[in-house]
Amino acid sequence: MRISHIENGAKLFYVQSLSQLEMITELSKRMQNVPLQQPDFLQEGSVYLVKQGNAVCRGLLMSADPFRARLIDFGNIVNTDYKDLWVLPTPYDKVGQMAFRFSLAGFYSNPKLSFSAEAAEKFQSLVRVADELQLKVVAADGPPSSQYCELYKNKASILTTLVEELSKPIYYERQSLLTNVEYGVFVPFIETNSNILPWTFFVQMASEKSKLDALSSEMMLVCSSAAPANADQLIENAPVLAKFMDDQWYRGQLLQKGSQNCVVFFVDYGNTDERVPLKNLRMPTKSVVKQMPEQAFKCVLDGCSSNPKARDIMEMVLNGEKVSLTFIIYESFSK
Repeated sequence: MRISHIENGAKLFYVQSLSQLEMITELSKRMQNVPLQQPDFLQEGSVYLVKQGNAVCRGLLMSADPFRARLIDFGNIVNTDYKDLWVLPTPYDKVGQMAFRFSLAGFYSNPKLSFSAEAAEKFQSLVRVADELQLKVVAADGPPSSQYCELYKNKASILTTLVEELSKPIYYERQSLLTNVEYGVFVPFIETNSNILPWTFFVQMASEKSKLDALSSEMMLVCSSAAPANADQLIENAPVLAKFMDDQWYRGQLLQKGSQNCVVFFVDYGNTDERVPLKNLRMPTKSVVKQMPEQAFKCVLDGCSSNPKARDIMEMVLNGEKVSLTFIIYESFSK
C-alpha cells in the first residue's frame, strides 16, 4: 500500500494498493478520451468526471455551493465548477474506488499522542506520499467515521515510531553574549532570598522585547485551546507552558514533577514558581520552543555580589526601567 492523500494527520488519510497503480494509470488514460456530456442536473453524493488541469478524474460531488468533489481514486478534495463536471459513462461507473479512507489504530487511545499540528506533521514525515507501506485492517478504537488500520514501514510500526518521536523532548536554545559589549536590558527578576549569596538577578535584552511580546500572544492562543498536560507527558528539565499568578502563560522549564504541583523555572524572566498546579501546565508547540532562545540571563553585579544592601538598592532603583549592562564574563546558566 501507499498513502495517496493525508487529510488530517493520523486521524484521516487515504491509501492506494500498489497492485492497482497500473490500473489507476490506465483508467486515467482512457478517461481522457471519453466523450464529455454535461449532466441534466447535479446531485450531491453522485460520482462524475471532474476536470483537473489537463486531466480528467472521477470525483464524488460533496457540495454544489461551492462545487467541491472528492477524487475517489486519490482521496483529496478539489474545488471545481459545474462546467467542469460531466456524466461518468459506462464502464467507468462500474469500477470501484481506488483510494480507501483510514485512521491509524491506537492514535485516539494513546495518552502520549495529541491532535496537534506537530503530530500531524510528524505522521506525514513518517509516511510520505508514495512510500511503500504495509497495512493491516483492525477493529475501530475511535469514532466510526472511517476504517482503522495498523501501518508498518520496513516492518516497523508507524504508531510506535510516532509515539517515540513525539515523546522526545525539544529544548530551548541558549544564547551566548559577547563580553565587554554594552547591551540595553530590562531586569525582570532579582533574587531577594537573603540566604543566597552572591545575590543574582536576571536580565532580558531590550532589543528582543517586541518579539517576546509577539511570542506571548502566540502562547495565549496555544494555551486557550490546548488540554492540560497529561502527567505522563511531563519530563523533568523539559519545556512546558505554565500559568503564573497573574493568569498569563509563560515558557518554563519543568524542574520537578509532583503528584499535585510542579516546580517551574520561567526561562524568559528568571523566577521560579514551586507550586504550579498540574492543571496550569500545557505542552508547548515546537514553534513556541524554537521561535526564540531563552531570554533570561543570570547575572551578578561586579564588585557588589556579596553585599545584600546593594541588592536592595538595585531593586528600588531599577523599578522596571531600561538600563545598560556590560558583561565582563559570560557563563551559560543551567537552573
